[in-house]
Amino acid sequence: MGSDQRSLMRSKVIDELMVFGITRPAKVLCRCGAIAEIDRSVLRTKKDLGKVIECRRCRSMRIAREKEELDNDYYGMQESLE
Repeated sequence: MGSDQRSLMRSKVIDELMVFGITRPAKVLCRCGAIAEIDRSVLRTKKDLGKVIECRRCRSMRIAREKEELDNDYYGMQESLE
């Protein structure tokens, strides 16, 4: 195997690793004022999708709030059927 083939294979492996989130972390400011450290590929994907960048605390609070809303919708429907 020549050096050109090896370098091509190496660049393909690096590209695949970058897709799956093995890149240097970036520091971004959350809307609550906390500094969040996020993988650059995740940051790029979130920006492309138009999602808000959140610190762990804000993300956990949002997920809990969304889960509670879904539970209220689901269990509210169950109670009205009885």
